[in-house]
Amino acid sequence: MAAHPLVRRSSRSPLKRWGTAEIVEQIMITWPAALWHQTDQEQPHEAKLLQLDANKAQSDLGWRPVWDLPAEVNATAKCYRAWLERSDVPRWIRPQLQRCLAIAIERGLR
Repeated sequence: MAAHPLVRRSSRSPLKRWGTAEIVEQIMITWPAALWHQTDQEQPHEAKLLQLDANKAQSDLGWRPVWDLPAEVNATAKCYRAWLERSDVPRWIRPQLQRCLAIAIERGLR
């Protein structure tokens, strides 16, 4: 069976998987006032399995990240913080997206 023309197998090393606690800890670096707590209450069975994992996109589609995960999480946290503080998010995020696009082009990630 032939592979779909958009599917490319990658030999790159696997990307690190991030669990929920690691993501929250990274957000707290960018946004120390953000609050979270762990609960002893029973959670859905998949709650302990939640992770950010881009390995399938990397292996099947040849996707490569522009930023590392801490930078991506920090950018996301800054965007949410700006939105919650009623900042002008479109004006604030435009330079961030332009920097990301410039890095992608520079690295040949089109």
